[in-house]
Amino acid sequence: MLLVSEAGAYRYCAMGSSDAAPSRPLPFAVSTLCGVGGLLSSVSACSAGDVDAGQDASAATLEGEALVVRSAPVVESLFSADFESGQLDPGWTQYTAKASTRAAASGEYGVRLRRHGFIEFPLSTRGHDSIAVSLAYRTRHSLNVKMAPSPSGPWIVIDELTSRQWEHREISLPDEANDLEELWVRFALDGQDRFAYLDEVVVTGASFGEPCETDGDCIDQDLCDGAETCVDGFCREGDPVVCNDGIACNGDELCVEGLCLIGEPISCPAHESCEESGECVTWNDPDPAALLGLRVLDEPGPAQVAFESAIGQALLAYTYRATNFDPATGGIWFVVHGNGRTAEEAMYLAAPIAERYDLLVIAPRYPEIFYEDSEDFSVGVGVGRLPTPGLFDREEWLSSAEFSHAEVEHVFEAVRSYYGGSQAAYYLYGHSAGAQFVHRLLTFLPNYRIHRAAASSSGWYTLPISDSLDNENLLFPYGLTATPWEDADLRNLFAAPFTLLVGAEETGTPEDLPNLRDTDPAMAQGENRLERAQNYRQVAEERADELAVPFDWGYAEVLGADHGKNKLMQSAVYYLFEAEEGEAPCSSSLTAQADGLVINEIHADPASGEEGDANGDGVRSGSEDEFVELVNTGESTICLTGWSISDDERLRHRFPVGSSLEPGAAVVVFGGGIPMGDFGGARVQWAGFSSELNLNNKGDIVTLADAKGAVHSEVSWGNCGDADACADEHIEGSLSLDRSVVRVPELTGNLVEHPDARYSPGVRVDGTSFDHGPLAAEGE
Repeated sequence: MLLVSEAGAYRYCAMGSSDAAPSRPLPFAVSTLCGVGGLLSSVSACSAGDVDAGQDASAATLEGEALVVRSAPVVESLFSADFESGQLDPGWTQYTAKASTRAAASGEYGVRLRRHGFIEFPLSTRGHDSIAVSLAYRTRHSLNVKMAPSPSGPWIVIDELTSRQWEHREISLPDEANDLEELWVRFALDGQDRFAYLDEVVVTGASFGEPCETDGDCIDQDLCDGAETCVDGFCREGDPVVCNDGIACNGDELCVEGLCLIGEPISCPAHESCEESGECVTWNDPDPAALLGLRVLDEPGPAQVAFESAIGQALLAYTYRATNFDPATGGIWFVVHGNGRTAEEAMYLAAPIAERYDLLVIAPRYPEIFYEDSEDFSVGVGVGRLPTPGLFDREEWLSSAEFSHAEVEHVFEAVRSYYGGSQAAYYLYGHSAGAQFVHRLLTFLPNYRIHRAAASSSGWYTLPISDSLDNENLLFPYGLTATPWEDADLRNLFAAPFTLLVGAEETGTPEDLPNLRDTDPAMAQGENRLERAQNYRQVAEERADELAVPFDWGYAEVLGADHGKNKLMQSAVYYLFEAEEGEAPCSSSLTAQADGLVINEIHADPASGEEGDANGDGVRSGSEDEFVELVNTGESTICLTGWSISDDERLRHRFPVGSSLEPGAAVVVFGGGIPMGDFGGARVQWAGFSSELNLNNKGDIVTLADAKGAVHSEVSWGNCGDADACADEHIEGSLSLDRSVVRVPELTGNLVEHPDARYSPGVRVDGTSFDHGPLAAEGE
C-alpha cells in the first residue's frame, strides 16, 4: 500500500480488516498508521476522528521525524476505494500489474508485476528534500526503481533490487527529486524477469523548515547546524559543523553547542586493538622474545628453550609438545610456577593434559637470581624492586612491555612466528604465586591475547579498586591506588575469560602456614586463601557492576583440595579446554542417582618390561601404570565431580570439576605418568590427590564414594589390606597376575583375570570401544 501523507498528521481507515498477524515484518515507516486490509494489523486500531480515506493531507512538521511527502491528489492505497474489487487506485498508472485483495488481506503481497510490467504514481515534493522511497519486495532477477519529471520521462534508474526472499529497502532519491511540483516514481521489471511482488510503499522527505521572509526569521539557536538562511520563503539550514579529528578509534565526535566532543571510544576485545580504520584487529606483539634452540619444539615430548627477557635477562622455559600438536593451529598453553620456581615440575604436571587436548605447554622460569622474592615476578612492574606504595614515581616503574607478565606475550609471539602458526591467542594457568601472576597479567596488560585463563589458590590479590592514600589496604600492590590503573577502564579484566579456583580445604591461616602472607592489607582480604579468593571475586563483581560492564568470570571451590597443585590443575581443565562459553559445570550426582556406574576393571600389577606400559607413555612403572576403570551402564549422565577413589590406606583420587560421564561412556584413572593414546574415547585422568593409586597386590580394597562420602561400590581382594572388613564383592587370592582383572561377562560378570590381553583401559575386553547409550551384558 502506498502512503503519501505528513506522518503523524494524517491517518486513514479503509474497508477490510484482519486479526491475523502479518506473515512478514512491517517496515518502520508505517508503525504509526492504522491497519488496512490486514497488512497493518499489528498497529493501533482506527478510532473516531480519523481522517476519511481520500482527504488531502494538511501541511505539518513532525518534530524529530522524517515527513511523508504530500501528493496531489493524495493516494492512500495501492487499491481503489472499492477495496474488494482488487483494482489499483486510479492515481496509479500500471502495465501488466495485478492487485490482489486476497493476498493483501493475508499479508502475502499487494501487487504482482508480470514480465515488462510496471506501476507508477505522481507526487509533489514541494518544500521537501531528502526524498526516500521504502517498500517490501520479492523478485527473481531485478526490480528497477525509476523517477522522471513527467510520465513521458526521461526515466532515470535509481536502484536495481534483487532478492528472492521478502526484503524491506529504503532508497534515497537524488537531489533532482527535491522541491518539485510533480515527480513520477516507477517500479518496473526488466526484460529477464517473469514476475515480482511489492507492497508497503512509503515515500518520506524532510521539510525545508518554517516559512520566512528574511534570514533573521530562521535563527534556531542551534550552533551545530550552521547559519540558517531564508531561501524561496523557507528556512534552510546552513553548513553544519563537521566534527572529525581523523582518529577513528576514539569514536564519532559529537557537536554540542557548537563544540566538537569526542564520542564513545571503540572497545575491542582484549587480544585485539583498534586500527586507524576503526576496525578491531588481532594485536601482534612488536617485541617478540629472542629464543634460542627452537628446533627442539619440532619434536613431541619435553624440552627446554632459552630466551632473553625484555630487560636483558637470560631465562629458560620448559616445554612439552603433545604427540598430535598442530603447529599451524594447535593450542599454546602457558603454565606459571609458584614461589618454589618449579617450572619443570609445572610442565610435567601439565603434560598429561597436553596429550588429551593436543597442546604445546610452555612453563617459563623466573629464577631467584633475577627475582629474589616471589612478588618480584608475580607483581613484576618495578625497576629492580616493588614501586613505593602510595607514591607513583614513573622512574620506579618498568614500561608495560618490560613487565614480567609481558614475557608470556613475547614468548608466544616468538613461538607462533617460528611455527608460522595462525594462533591468535593462548591459554594461561598459574597456581599459588603463579595465580598472582595470572590475575595481575589480566589487570596490568589490557591487550592480553588469551583464549582462557585460570588461577588457583593465590595467597593474596591486587584488588581492582582504588581509594584515598589513607586506606593502606588498597595501596599498590594490594589495590590500584597510586598506579596507572587507578582510574582506568577495567572492562577487559572483568570481561576476561577467567576462572578463579581455590581448594575448599584451604582454610589454614598464617599461623599454620608460614608462607601465607600476614600483612595487614593481606589479612584484610581474608584469614586464609579460601576467604581471600571469595573476597577478590566479590570485590571484582561489585566493581564491574559500578562500571556497568560485563562480568564473566568462572569460580570453583574444589572439594577436598588443600594447597597441593596436583589437586587443583585437573579442575582447571574443564574451564580452560572443555566448557562451552558461559556453560556451568555439572552438579555432582548422588550415589542413589548412579545405579548404572560399574567398577569394570582394576589393574594392580603392571607386568615387567614394555608389556607393563598400560598408560602408553613409553615407560613401564609399577605405580603409574596401575588403573581403575569405571563405566556408566545406565540411561542418564552421571556427574562425578567430587567423587573419590580410595584404598585401604587413604583417598587416592578425587574427580575434578566437570567430570561428567554419559551413558555408555568410560573413565580410566591411572596412577600417573603421561597417558597417551585414544583409550577408546574414554575420559582419562590420573591420581591427582596422592600422585599414585598404590594398589597392593597381596590385598587391598578399592572404594568408590560420592562427593558427600556415601559409598557407591567396593571391591576387595586377597587379605583386604588393613581394612576392618573385606568388601561384599571380594576376589580370592592375590592380584600378582602381571595383568588386570575385568568383568566377564562384560560389565555385569565377576572380576576375573583378563582373558584376552594384559589389560584394556577404556575399551572392552576385545579392544573395541564401549558404545554410547545404555549398555547391557554380553549376550543380552
